[in-house]
Amino acid sequence: MRTVSANSLDTAIEDAYNAMALLDVAIHCTGDLSEILTLPHNQTMGSLSRLMRIAREQVETSLNTLEKVQMSGFQPA
Repeated sequence: MRTVSANSLDTAIEDAYNAMALLDVAIHCTGDLSEILTLPHNQTMGSLSRLMRIAREQVETSLNTLEKVQMSGFQPA
């Protein structure tokens, strides 16, 4: 069985925050693009934005779980 170090847990949490920030920027950019593009390109950008919102929600769920593990007094190996 593999063990998790405190450093690995911290890195995973930091990476999740970074992924959420990158997705926020990408969502904003696709939203801006969908406003200036014409059909069907603006619809494609809208769909891409929705997919990124779903991905962001999944990253946020993972981040919340990681933070709960960390706060629960988890003692990594």
